[in-house]
Amino acid sequence: MTSRVSPKTIVATVAVAAASVAAYFLFIRKKASCQMSIFRLVTHRLPCLVQSEELSKARPMLVGVCGGSGSGKSTVVDHLGKLLKEHNIETTVLGQDWYYKDLSHLPMEQRAASNFDHPDSIDFELFSQQLAELQRGRKISRPSYDFKTHTRCPSHENVTLKPSPVIIVDGILALHDSRLRELYDLAVFIRVSDLKRLERRAERDIRVRGRDRAGVEKQFWATVAPMHKQFVEPSSVHARVVLDWEHDHEDAGASSIAENVVREKVVNVLLPMVKEAGFGVAKDDKAESKRA
Repeated sequence: MTSRVSPKTIVATVAVAAASVAAYFLFIRKKASCQMSIFRLVTHRLPCLVQSEELSKARPMLVGVCGGSGSGKSTVVDHLGKLLKEHNIETTVLGQDWYYKDLSHLPMEQRAASNFDHPDSIDFELFSQQLAELQRGRKISRPSYDFKTHTRCPSHENVTLKPSPVIIVDGILALHDSRLRELYDLAVFIRVSDLKRLERRAERDIRVRGRDRAGVEKQFWATVAPMHKQFVEPSSVHARVVLDWEHDHEDAGASSIAENVVREKVVNVLLPMVKEAGFGVAKDDKAESKRA
């Protein structure tokens, strides 16, 4: 006996099928619309993404700042960082003092008697390797040094440094080693008299490194001054910019003079090089853009 399907059942079945088909096509339409939106977003942002990728490949500019102990290198570096930041240019500082060789294998008396102003006291191999890494745009784990014990700190006390558009190397022997010099885009030398440098070094070593004045003076005339004459001062021939730096930079007036000197003799030389490399926008450029 053949069963019969009522007209109402047929109508209901067709309605369900039609609703399913409609829902399916609505889903397909929304999916296509979503894909199109994503496509439009990606293609709209593509120039920015490409530009960002190009900037990330720009090579950081390296500046070597050299001068005898107590010559005011830190002051120059501080002013340089401040002035470049006014042009939207960030800096990373790599200090020579972090790369003294570890003397933990020597008795304390022998460590204290070591000549820390001789090039042999610096681990130039590690120094130049890590500087090259920063130049390639890679972060480094730079060492730390304990000046009271004359030893390199444990590796867990290393400090991570990330590259910036401008990397500044600060050290008395920053222009001595050819492995460092060949990486620099600009080399700066600071020239200051022995007596002025002794005065500044004594103040720093007593306050920061826990030394006594008699020990500082003895070391200065026994090793610092002779090494300066033999290794530091001769390296000035590699500098593009030489600063005569006798000012006492602690007072406000002298600090203003120092800042103007750094702006005129260093920043004005470095800025065109940095901008050509694709970093930063000078304030004057911003103003010019607004007027245009």
